[in-house]
Amino acid sequence: MHELSLSLNIISQLNSQQQKHAFSRVLLLRLAIGELSCVSSESLLFSFLVAAQGSCAEGCEVQIDTIEGVASCNNCGCLFKLSRLGAAYPDCGVYDSAE
Repeated sequence: MHELSLSLNIISQLNSQQQKHAFSRVLLLRLAIGELSCVSSESLLFSFLVAAQGSCAEGCEVQIDTIEGVASCNNCGCLFKLSRLGAAYPDCGVYDSAE
C-alpha cells in the first residue's frame, strides 16, 4: 500500500509550505493521478484522511483528478489513449518498444 507513503509525503510537503508561507490550514487539496500510475484514488484518499489528522490539512476537501494515459505510436506517430502499459496502437496493430 504505497498510497500511505504518498500521503505522508504530501503531508510533509504541505507542512513545509505552511512554514514557508505562514498559512494556518489547507482548505482544498487538488491532486492529479495518472491512470497508469498504479495508484488507487480510493486508497490514496483514505490514507490521506488518516495521515492528515493533526496536520494543517486535517478536514480539508480533497479532489482527485484522473489523467488518462496517452502514447505516441512509434510506427506512424499518431497519439492514442493508452489503457494499459505496452498496448499497441489499435489502427496500426503494431507494438514497437522503441529500443
